[in-house]
Amino acid sequence: MSPDVIAIIEAIYRIESEPEAWLTDIVRAALPLMDEGFGLSAGMYDAAGPSLAVEAFVSVGTPPGSSDKIAATSYDFTPEFVDAGFLGHVCETASRVAGWRDLAFVREGTLVPFGIRDRIGINGLSTDCSGTILGIHLPVERGLSPAERRRYSMIAGHLGAAHRLRRRMQRGIASTEAVVAPSGRIEHAVGAAAARDALAQLSGAARAIDRARSRAGRRNQEQALGEWTGMVAAQWTLVEEERDGRRHLLARRNDPAAPGPEQLSERERQVVSFAVLGHHDKLIAYELGVSYSTVRVLLHRARRKLRVGSRAELVDVGRTMLRELRPR
Repeated sequence: MSPDVIAIIEAIYRIESEPEAWLTDIVRAALPLMDEGFGLSAGMYDAAGPSLAVEAFVSVGTPPGSSDKIAATSYDFTPEFVDAGFLGHVCETASRVAGWRDLAFVREGTLVPFGIRDRIGINGLSTDCSGTILGIHLPVERGLSPAERRRYSMIAGHLGAAHRLRRRMQRGIASTEAVVAPSGRIEHAVGAAAARDALAQLSGAARAIDRARSRAGRRNQEQALGEWTGMVAAQWTLVEEERDGRRHLLARRNDPAAPGPEQLSERERQVVSFAVLGHHDKLIAYELGVSYSTVRVLLHRARRKLRVGSRAELVDVGRTMLRELRPR
């Protein structure tokens, strides 16, 4: 399999399988592009409680005899590292996260005999403090290049959208509100998806996905990845379904949870929640499928309503609320 970032996104949105099978499919799609000789891991987690709860975990391509050790280290994080890493970064090398060297398995060098000294975390974190994370095992400690950070941040956005959609499907609240052909033709729409603006946005998003998946799109993967957003108009995620031998895209409701002050609108709470979790403004726009200027306006309105003078102060207020919502 040749390196192909679009193949990773396709695997991410094949969301109907069981957790371990879904994670394995993603890791196998990512190996040709991301593997640095020591394999990849992926896990689903919930960080809303007093400690990190790992709901599913897989490793592929790791050194012989290392899988059990790698799995054990993925359950052995301190609350401080969870706050700084899982709830503070979209993508980062673990060695650059506060508290890494205080972890028992790092102090003891548990993975060093297998040649593993660091890992990149591509963190698909949703606003309810649960997520799916993809890890790349590294032979040396290092940082991320700007190109890696940009690409991995977008992949993390898709992981977060797919993770949230899987959880919504489990609760029966991921309703299908439109069916769209890859050409952009709207075949069915109800509710909010039937509005004129929504129809145009869903049609454009379907065409962008089709371009990304084409041969031409795969030749310019960075552009294709940039056009294929995790959501459409902060309301729907498009996932593929085959009917009678024809491909369709289902627009499934996937609004992020939006905790926060009642004086903020739902959309304002959403962008503030993502900002609190370490997502920069352009990434929030990409994740929600809205414009960068829209995110800036929403954050400005939130600052004004909460009477804070800067984005940093707004994030501090949001972090205080987040700590109050999470038991310790």
